[in-house]
Amino acid sequence: MRDNGYSPRISVLIPTYKEKDSISSTLETVSRELQATGNLSYEIIVLDDHSCDGTVEEALRYAEKCDGKIRVAEFSTRMGKGGSLRNGLRLARGQIVVFLDADLPVEVGRIAEMVRLVERGYGLVVAKRVYLEGGSYGLSRRVLSLGFNGLVRAFFRTGVSDHQVGFKAIRIDIANRLIDQVRTDGFFFDAELIVQVKRMGVHIKVLDVLWRDKRMPGDSRIPPMRALITMLADLVALRVSFVNGKRLIKLREDYAGVLRELTNGVTVKATRLYFSTRNRRFLRLLSKIYFLVLFGRTD
Repeated sequence: MRDNGYSPRISVLIPTYKEKDSISSTLETVSRELQATGNLSYEIIVLDDHSCDGTVEEALRYAEKCDGKIRVAEFSTRMGKGGSLRNGLRLARGQIVVFLDADLPVEVGRIAEMVRLVERGYGLVVAKRVYLEGGSYGLSRRVLSLGFNGLVRAFFRTGVSDHQVGFKAIRIDIANRLIDQVRTDGFFFDAELIVQVKRMGVHIKVLDVLWRDKRMPGDSRIPPMRALITMLADLVALRVSFVNGKRLIKLREDYAGVLRELTNGVTVKATRLYFSTRNRRFLRLLSKIYFLVLFGRTD
């Protein structure tokens, strides 16, 4: 369900988890950069992944000052980054959707450039990291990232060198088609989105952006090895589900709680996608194991 009272040019989706101390600063920075463009009508949608730490309350306090341009929604259960964005697309009203990580490791001022590229004919614009010093992204993580990205290119021939950046702009019609296509709820979401868009025959543009991880070593919400294990599992699962460009294993949708938009009272059903099987208990068991590995918890 979408409120048709306001139709912005872009919708900026920001997934959050335990960002109480930084969410107000993040929203202020993004709002300031978007307002500076002058003619870029926008909405910002905070998609909180069941934080329970005050992130939602802080976001709502800031949203009250912004004339309805900031919307705050929360999931009733933990969804993961990919699950948050895939379900959050149902709330977007813009012609173009921008995905942006909550810690803002990229140049937010490049949003307008991304939007222009989409409007010139690219269905998806993805960022490629140009590293700056500092933060928690050290040599070991860069090596792991290079290896992972090499596997994705080898398996799917995407033509993209960096599949993990959470800074993208996509046309809303293409994004809506992906709601029922991108299975991954975890950190492989960024890579699978690129793979699925490539399969659609959509033109993809890569844009170099300066990138600095603002989190210090040890501040990461998810241990890198856990994230890597689940991404590799998702990578293999996606590869074996397709042969010669055709999906061999169908997907089915399963209920996963609700997404409540607190700024206007809208509630939509949240779902997860699984490989098709009639055994729902088996699906839920696999989901619990996956989330246990990724988050160390299942709720």
